[in-house]
Amino acid sequence: MVAIESVSEASEPEVVAMPRVRRRILIYGMNFSPEIAGVGRYTGEIAQHLADTGLDVTVVTAQPHYPGWRVKQGYRNRYSFGFEGGMRMRRVPVLLRQPMHGIWRLVAPLSFALTSAPVVFWEILRRRPHTVLCVEPTLFAAPVAQAAARLVGAFTVLHVQDLEVDAAFAVGHLGSRKSLKALGTLFEKLTLHRFHRVVTISDRMADRLVEKGVSRTRLSVVRNWVDLAHIFPMRGKTPIAPS
Repeated sequence: MVAIESVSEASEPEVVAMPRVRRRILIYGMNFSPEIAGVGRYTGEIAQHLADTGLDVTVVTAQPHYPGWRVKQGYRNRYSFGFEGGMRMRRVPVLLRQPMHGIWRLVAPLSFALTSAPVVFWEILRRRPHTVLCVEPTLFAAPVAQAAARLVGAFTVLHVQDLEVDAAFAVGHLGSRKSLKALGTLFEKLTLHRFHRVVTISDRMADRLVEKGVSRTRLSVVRNWVDLAHIFPMRGKTPIAPS
């Protein structure tokens, strides 16, 4: 005779909710807050917003130095590690001098690419972020982040705040050397094609990126912003726009 056991509701297996995985993102760019102008301010505000929404944010950046090309008071031009605003901060030294003209405008981002390479590689392999967000400038640093991201299966995004190669030759920092421009253009093209997604700040820059070979399907426009409590349309005449 086969015995049959009755199973009460209390003995049913309990369903346990799995803990939600906290999304991890690594942000990699030469400029960051507390820089008050240009790319640094925007990147800093993006990172802080992501941290405030609950993401696990790691930032690899240089010591604050722009504008002025001088390390901000209270910081030292060396490696430093800590936490700021709930974000894991990894700051690295860069080669600076005054005035920053000519080839020196190329030396600074190249030095950042070199000093940050072992840090960003280690952080990506150790933290295994879901997303790696690189910021241009500087594009020179991107290949190391792309290589490490591929090893951990991370999604890669490039946020283009400035078309670095175009700008360098347009303002005459690198003269008019055709061979150097061709090399820079080739490096840019190869690097752009290795990102899963590219984001830029204007339609004109998006068109230029398409000309460089970035497909529209991988391209988005997210415009920079202003604090509307401080910058807003004024009524009547002003010293700047009298009519």
